[in-house]
Amino acid sequence: MFEKGRIASLLKIDVGLEQAVHGAQLMQPIPDLAQTLRWARSLGVIGTKMRSLIHDTTQGMVVEAVRQQFALAEEIFAAGLLPIVEIEVSTALPDDVRRIQELQLRTSIASALEQASEDLRIFLKLTIPVTAGLYTPLMRHAKVYRVLALSGGFSRHYACQQLAQNPGMIASFSRALLEDLRAQMPEAEFNRMLDRSMFEVLGATKNRKDLTEQGSFVQERLADSYSGVIDE
Repeated sequence: MFEKGRIASLLKIDVGLEQAVHGAQLMQPIPDLAQTLRWARSLGVIGTKMRSLIHDTTQGMVVEAVRQQFALAEEIFAAGLLPIVEIEVSTALPDDVRRIQELQLRTSIASALEQASEDLRIFLKLTIPVTAGLYTPLMRHAKVYRVLALSGGFSRHYACQQLAQNPGMIASFSRALLEDLRAQMPEAEFNRMLDRSMFEVLGATKNRKDLTEQGSFVQERLADSYSGVIDE
């Protein structure tokens, strides 16, 4: 896929969420992870993604969600793949509650980064925060390659408005990107609508200001096959 379309493949490795405990949903145990990572690497997959979900919870459960994600990220990175650490804060929460949860999440991630292996490099995928610029300190950390923005169930237009207020975050939208697309559309109309959606999202991302470059993460890890994938 990369050789033909310059598309980097990612593998979703989690098998779903546990039931909520004290307002947080951690990931279920992932069976045969080491084997899955070897298989993915053999197929040319470049990285992985996995998701946890934070509702109205205690700081202890936020810390536990971060701990679980970082433990897996260490294993994934050691296997030669690029981990996306995704911890979503539910946008169904009131803004004042989300603001507290997001601050706790930033604090917990910052602590986990300091304790992580020196060579670990990750992507963070987080809900666009209520407080604009909240995650800027994480973007500057040497172990964080990029901070990706979840649309969080918002409309594309609203998600793009919020993204534009957070310089340095880049879009990783799915629902928002596809909201106007229908399987029954004629191909030409489908393509026009997809182009329009992509340019709107790109415009919001382009409003960011570049932070200090940390080199090509992909070149460091997968230089022979994937040099420069992410930054093209």
